[in-house]
Amino acid sequence: MQRLRIFSPRALLPLLWLLPSLLLWGGGLAALDSFLLLPSWPDHLRVVVWPDRLRSAVFVLALVAVPVLGTWAYRCQGRRLSASRGLAWMAAPMPLLLLPLLLLPFFFWTLLPGSLPANLLFYGTVALATLVLFRFLHLPRCSGCHAPRSMAPGTGTGRKPGIYHSRSVLFLVTAVTCLFFLFFWLGGIYFGSWVGEKGGDAGHFIIQAESVYYDHDLDIGNNFDAMEQKVLHQRGPAIMHISPNARNGHVYSWHSFGLSLLLAPLVPFGPAGLHAVTAIIAALGIGGALLACLLLGVSRRTSLVVTVLFALSVFWATYAFQILPECAGATGMVWILVAILLLPRRPGLAWTLIVIACLALPWLYVRFAPPAAMGAIFFLLALWRSGLSRRQRYTLALSFLLVCLCGGALYFLVQFSMFEGGYASPNDSRMLFSYLPGMWKILFSERSVTYVLPLFPVMLLSTGRILFYEPEHRFAATFALTVFLTVLATSCSFPTWFGGAVMPGRYLLVATLVLLPFAAREYEQAGPVVRWFFLFLGLVSCGYFLLLLINLPEIGIHFGDPRRILAFYRPLLDGLANPFARPADLFGFLLFFLTGVMIFSPPRAVRLHAAALFCLVAAVVWLHQPDRDYVNSPWRRTVLNDSMRRRNSAMFRHVDTGKSLVFLPGTRSYPVSSVFAGRLAVVRGGEPLQDAVLVRQLGEHGVGSLQAGRRWVRLVRDFSDGPGPRTLCVAGAQGSGGGVAVVGDFAGSRKVLLAPQESVAGTDRAAACHDMVLPGQGAIQVLFSCPGRDRSCSLPDLFWYPLTLSFFHQARLSPLVDPR
Repeated sequence: MQRLRIFSPRALLPLLWLLPSLLLWGGGLAALDSFLLLPSWPDHLRVVVWPDRLRSAVFVLALVAVPVLGTWAYRCQGRRLSASRGLAWMAAPMPLLLLPLLLLPFFFWTLLPGSLPANLLFYGTVALATLVLFRFLHLPRCSGCHAPRSMAPGTGTGRKPGIYHSRSVLFLVTAVTCLFFLFFWLGGIYFGSWVGEKGGDAGHFIIQAESVYYDHDLDIGNNFDAMEQKVLHQRGPAIMHISPNARNGHVYSWHSFGLSLLLAPLVPFGPAGLHAVTAIIAALGIGGALLACLLLGVSRRTSLVVTVLFALSVFWATYAFQILPECAGATGMVWILVAILLLPRRPGLAWTLIVIACLALPWLYVRFAPPAAMGAIFFLLALWRSGLSRRQRYTLALSFLLVCLCGGALYFLVQFSMFEGGYASPNDSRMLFSYLPGMWKILFSERSVTYVLPLFPVMLLSTGRILFYEPEHRFAATFALTVFLTVLATSCSFPTWFGGAVMPGRYLLVATLVLLPFAAREYEQAGPVVRWFFLFLGLVSCGYFLLLLINLPEIGIHFGDPRRILAFYRPLLDGLANPFARPADLFGFLLFFLTGVMIFSPPRAVRLHAAALFCLVAAVVWLHQPDRDYVNSPWRRTVLNDSMRRRNSAMFRHVDTGKSLVFLPGTRSYPVSSVFAGRLAVVRGGEPLQDAVLVRQLGEHGVGSLQAGRRWVRLVRDFSDGPGPRTLCVAGAQGSGGGVAVVGDFAGSRKVLLAPQESVAGTDRAAACHDMVLPGQGAIQVLFSCPGRDRSCSLPDLFWYPLTLSFFHQARLSPLVDPR
């Protein structure tokens, strides 16, 4: 067989055929995202905007021709090259030639189901990426390579048991830990700059750290700013998570202060210093998971891929970016697993690791105390069955018990000295079995860990399979499942099982890392369909994380539900399937059940695996509810107004509407986007009615250069908008009277964008539309006035478009529709 140099021009030729497809796919995404659709709410129709028909037709032809020509070129020459010794890896990325075809459905949206293009784009891209990764992982090894050998101590296979001393393994784990530290640190700074450092529970840990640094105590009563003091006075201490059980009049947070003690020395360095602490902890967790995979006998390639898939999942990465203790709890548990696996050969190192983890976990959060106790018990059991000499076992066990007793006594002493009854939070006393449905919902519902980490069923069920079928790893698998059940019973069986307004599955994060190594172990023993399915589920969560990072400046604090919220900011994802939306948690149960069928069946049962996978895809299609997020609580119109407005503004800001053609899918001729609309109330020349909730009086003399002597009121809440053309349309019944004006606040300077105009004219439902240009980002006020003190005026319907009025005329669109 001909042998080619790996980096010779001829050898790299197949990769050049990929370049046009990748460029066309990337350019197509950018073009589609700029010219795609404007949602018509509540009619669920779309306005698709293209530059012109000729360019659209050329683009469609290119989307078909480039993949076809690339595939033909590869079949003619690339297959022969990739068959050469050492060049088999060239065949792996060839499925990416098909990427441009995934953009075709957007050009035929009028002929297809509304949600089909978005689902083909996202899940099709993930499926092709999965196929590429699968092919890379299963390349035939070259003649000079060696198959991976087991690292598991005491198995009697592979390398000698002291392999964990290997410098290459130490270098790999250290390098991965350092790289992920940089990633989590920089990502945390970026994340906090758009989301805010003190969002959610993070602010409660930061304020404790500030109190420790500046006041050298944990009493946070003097650390609130003026605004927080006002909120505290108006809404009570619970809003600031102040413990009602604090002794001697102190103001203590009900959140554990262990993480705050670690953060305190770096408070002077600001967000960068705080995120450095959480990044180190999260990176140590990933390094520990990688080491645990290697200790279980998983090959380095598989261990690295599985660990990276988990580290880049939207579930782990977003918690690593926040100043929260969840990643610290998971890190402590995975190093307990490493200690148990290391015990037969490095008892001193294992003892040190288990002591640090078990003593630190309760201080990090009280929820981590039960799994830490399970870790201590299993370490003592591992000592009993370790094969060490009796003297070593008794010495390690007694010293470990002594340290744990002293640490536990100190912990309870501090807790009881600070809080009545030792409970800081009102929920601490009812964490065990006070709400049993939470244990079901955390696994199968729309607020479950599976919702944001689809790989979790594979991780859990793989651990169960190893428990039954691999005696050499049964003890470690039993420990991992016990930790999971302990967390499920203690942290997920009370009314706030969902963890608050955060990423779903928060309380189960502490148990995820200990399950991951067993999933990696199962991957190497599974059949091809199960392996592909494993990688696909991992890449789905990574895909959501990538999209979340890209769109974070627009999404901001709404990152907690990426599967749903991304569709409001990226029109290409409008209609993305969410099978968890159906009631009764049906899809979550089906995902666990069918995954169990694939994992517990023999690896050679490929047809059974394929049938189970087909049933799962069919369930996704059957359970999908198009536009469900627009109509079901809590995603009602009043909640979505601001999100839709910002999404539309970002979408059309760079569209040259004077050169656009418009295609109208759906049954109605003139769909429109109504950003905010509604007959709020009737306003009189005197005081506004009390039931006009959104109407607020501005004063007798108006604002700025607006007409004095008229009483102006706000029609909607002030909202923020960016630079560019805007159109305001006002509709009302004949004779409703009144005037409308628009005022903007740009960098502290108030500007009248629309001088007072008569709101309506004509007969029946009539409209008046007005153009304006926003000079920059600012707060917008839409004002309404009723002339005279004795006259009544009906408040009109408002429609705010991020488009020019000429766009509607040239596209022959009506800018207004009666929402009734």
